Amino acid sequence: HHPSVIAWSLSNEPGYLGESVYPTVSAPYWQEVFSHARALDPTRPLTHANVQYASIDDPAFDVSDFLMINRYYGWYTAPAQLDRAIEMLRADFDYLHHKHGKPIFVSEFGADAIAGQHATYPQLFTEDFQADFIEAYWQAIGAHPGVIGGHVWNFADFRTAQHARRAVLYLKGVFTRDRTPKKAAYRLKQLWANPSAPPPKEGGHGTP
Repeated sequence: HHPSVIAWSLSNEPGYLGESVYPTVSAPYWQEVFSHARALDPTRPLTHANVQYASIDDPAFDVSDFLMINRYYGWYTAPAQLDRAIEMLRADFDYLHHKHGKPIFVSEFGADAIAGQHATYPQLFTEDFQADFIEAYWQAIGAHPGVIGGHVWNFADFRTAQHARRAVLYLKGVFTRDRTPKKAAYRLKQLWANPSAPPPKEGGHGTP
């Protein structure tokens, strides 16, 4: 009931379409934007959310106080290949940590899940894969010395524009649109309550 603004994010996923000129021409723009923001509020750190398509060599990182990255390896890239996805994620962590030496925060990560869908192998859109995806990312986040935390995308399913990658709703919520918990909600509860404990034994609807 007492929200606090602890930092300002000045952009979300610039260069999303993978424009080839973004990494080479945007530096002066970011310098101006960050300088103006610091003049308006010199008390809070500034950042922005980088998307993997924009290049890891994002000019905004040079003027950010800490680095935010949105990553979906294992979903949009290397789909259902969690081992490969975590290798790619760790590679990004290592590169950014050594190049910039600034705290890294994973501002988005997650996978779509259709409530009630399950599989005994890594299968996109199942509750099982979503829960395993989130757990794998969370373990990688906690294990890297340069990473300060992460934010699961998203709290609950919601309506969005029609797209071939969407099944009626945007389904990355750990709760359904009517706030019914998916398996991932229980997995997160366990991870956050006791990070060293083994995953709980969920039933078909995520019963702990």
